[in-house]
Amino acid sequence: MAGWAQTQSQICDRNHVQAYLENSHQRNLPLYERSGVGVTEAWHIAGGGLPIWFIVRTPGDSTVHATT
Repeated sequence: MAGWAQTQSQICDRNHVQAYLENSHQRNLPLYERSGVGVTEAWHIAGGGLPIWFIVRTPGDSTVHATT
């Protein structure tokens, strides 16, 4: 993890708060998982809309908490 995401993770760790992200591109999921976040829920929009993954990272944690 580098750049902005690493900085945000460090801020969350320092303040003991979770990081939350919504993602609509499946190809990004492995990147987030390697960064220590886990997908908590996925919505698949009827009629062919973009799916949305809801992602959470617990402070100081580098493990994935859940999968789709």
